[in-house]
Amino acid sequence: MILTIDVGNSNIESGIFSADTGDYNLVASFRIGTNRSITTDELGILFKEMLIHNNVSPASIKTGIYSSVVPPINHSINKMIFKYFGCNPMLITPKDFEKEMPVRYEDAGQIGTDRLVNAYAVIKLYSAPAVIIDFGTATTFCALSRKNEYLGGLIIPGISISLEALVNRTSKLPKVELGAPAKAIETETVRGMQAGIYYQTVDAVDGIVRRMKEEMGEPNAQVIATGGLSNFVARGTKEISIVDDFLSLKGLKALYEQRTA
Repeated sequence: MILTIDVGNSNIESGIFSADTGDYNLVASFRIGTNRSITTDELGILFKEMLIHNNVSPASIKTGIYSSVVPPINHSINKMIFKYFGCNPMLITPKDFEKEMPVRYEDAGQIGTDRLVNAYAVIKLYSAPAVIIDFGTATTFCALSRKNEYLGGLIIPGISISLEALVNRTSKLPKVELGAPAKAIETETVRGMQAGIYYQTVDAVDGIVRRMKEEMGEPNAQVIATGGLSNFVARGTKEISIVDDFLSLKGLKALYEQRTA
């Protein structure tokens, strides 16, 4: 089995795949909160418990591959994979994409590797040209050319960040949960806040995607969404055509296959 790990600012998402080439069906997946000060042993115990809970034997893990946008935790991830699973860990860097996905960015080292992993997954599982949207702590938009070039993109505040800012920077607005609104003209404050956040996000997605397609000269580029809130947003948009909650984990599996080919 292959252990894939996507270290994000808010969560560490993990998936287990078989070692069979081209098999991108998840055997199991789980998510834990990102803790920058977590130790190797704490990670190891958590991962083993999660695997057992998902009916996966820790002894079946033969390799571990990960990407990270939180450098302080990388050392603990490396040691955890080696100590608890007996594997030499593979950390994804921008150099891993040079052969199959040229990165047209002024400084590739500035790009979160999660964005590159998502784009690589689209090349392997779907097709280019494409726009990839990741609804994480921040919401990122990435453009992929029909020549499989990573062109760049943009970043906006994530949905949860926007909601927290709205509550924290105003005196009379209450804390609310995200919710799917029935209409834009609401007659109650909580529903009005939910509608505002939702339609702000949906309309931003459709507008930004149309602008990116125009700049790419690709009006028919497919739009793939991923991240924890992708389904929540996608049902209200006109532009999103595919939702894949585990795009990054599948991209890591594909990168493992590339490295070991």
